[in-house]
Amino acid sequence: IAQHYLVQFMPEKAYQEVSVAIQCGDESFYARARKTTDSGFEAFLGAETTDEGESEDNDDSAFELLCKIRTG
Repeated sequence: IAQHYLVQFMPEKAYQEVSVAIQCGDESFYARARKTTDSGFEAFLGAETTDEGESEDNDDSAFELLCKIRTG
């Protein structure tokens, strides 16, 4: 209980997010990736806050790849 009380005084998690929407004929494809820039309160709590649906891998290769995509 004490940890969760202290978390309210910690900074929020900060991240950069990139999303891509690709249209090919009648089909649409979407991709999204995040890169953590500041762990904020998660650094205090550790692995407790990781969502099951969210993959927390340490490499940012998907983020870097999506950043390189350009229109054209």
